[in-house]
Amino acid sequence: MDNQNLVIIPTYNERDNIKPLVQRVFEYPVHLLCVDDRGSDDTAAEIARQQRKYPNLHLLQNPQRGGLGRAYVLGMQWGLDKGYQHLITMDADLSHDPKYLPTILAALQSNDVVIGSRYVASGDVSKFNLLRQMLSRFSSWYARTLLDLPIKDITSGFVGFRKNILEKINLAVIDSRGFIFQVETKLLASLHGGRVKEIPIAFGDRLHGASKMSAAIIFEAMFATWALRKRKQIMQATNTVQERK
Repeated sequence: MDNQNLVIIPTYNERDNIKPLVQRVFEYPVHLLCVDDRGSDDTAAEIARQQRKYPNLHLLQNPQRGGLGRAYVLGMQWGLDKGYQHLITMDADLSHDPKYLPTILAALQSNDVVIGSRYVASGDVSKFNLLRQMLSRFSSWYARTLLDLPIKDITSGFVGFRKNILEKINLAVIDSRGFIFQVETKLLASLHGGRVKEIPIAFGDRLHGASKMSAAIIFEAMFATWALRKRKQIMQATNTVQERK
């Protein structure tokens, strides 16, 4: 393989964002996999058109609509099977600026997980309206506090993983279907001894279309975080027993 870096982007009704996104991503030495969740706006057809220009653009269509978490798991497993060493997740709406890809890839040389963080020094969410800023900051604080993890932006979706940490996690055990996937993967990486680093990013507003974030999704994630807390306790107790044997 001539490139070890794979960017994974789930898509669902993102036709208007795909062309500029693909152009921006391929300014950098990466391959790109779009995992399409079979929306109604022919996003997959637009990706196929872009493949004529970009041979390192790949398309994986979810056999059945499964949500964000399922799309990421399918994409990560595809990337591991193909032998990529670094896998980076991004949003499809250009709220994650591809200009940070070189910084994330550089940090992955000495870390297992690199998070594009809105909430470390020099991070920025000023393009959010006040209500969304409050919801975003609260959900991140809530999850990291409940799970007792020293990660400022635990809900970030702009994340780089080394192959070895994803293999330790075992993607088959990931239960999340929605945005809570971002929290679950960081928790599992930490529990498996992964070295985690946060780098500051400025989070932008989507280029086209409406945000898929909603109050219902946030409340769902709040309850799901309690299940992750229980899972963490069980895993820690199991590891303690095994160490004593």
